[in-house]
Amino acid sequence: MVAGDVVNGVAAAGVTINFTPAAGVECLISYVSGSSTNGYGLNDGVNTSDPVVSTSRINDMSNMKLFITNTVWFFASPDAGPRGYSGVQIK
Repeated sequence: MVAGDVVNGVAAAGVTINFTPAAGVECLISYVSGSSTNGYGLNDGVNTSDPVVSTSRINDMSNMKLFITNTVWFFASPDAGPRGYSGVQIK
């Protein structure tokens, strides 16, 4: 893959998404779909960011930008329904 290529994925209900780019690759996640009851955020293997979406806080998931690398990646907690993400490789 090269800069400008689309990155995306879909997971079935109850499955956690962990999208970690290869070493030296950076991506921009610009859209996440799914329920508003479980979170999406960043993870470094030890720490997890506050969820972008939770039961107490709902954000516009079509107007977001999460920059991720091999050391800080994107996660989506398991949900009752399917979920997915889409973005672009930027490096």
